[in-house]
Amino acid sequence: MIVKRKCLTTKVRLAIRKKQGECCGKCGCHLHPRGFHIDHKTPLWCGGSNDPANLWALCVPCHSKKTSRENKMLRTGAIRLTKLEQQMLGVKSSWVHKDVYAKPTGKSYRV
Repeated sequence: MIVKRKCLTTKVRLAIRKKQGECCGKCGCHLHPRGFHIDHKTPLWCGGSNDPANLWALCVPCHSKKTSRENKMLRTGAIRLTKLEQQMLGVKSSWVHKDVYAKPTGKSYRV
């Protein structure tokens, strides 16, 4: 089930920015109070949540690049791996094509 996108208050947005030292979570550039985006580290369509631990502040160029990459992956049929799946498969990338690895069905599985 995909979680619906949640509107964040200015106070919450600024708190996320402050927690990161007022810097972009990707490139580290300074984030102006009105010139940044809040992004889901793990996209909602990929099982992410609106939990603050899954949110980070990005500069506009970094957010644009990340979103473009995710949209391309979605169109081409790639899937995002959890850290555990990455360790199990011995891969560094969190993205793989669905033909390379099929996610197990069900809510949990043994390693």
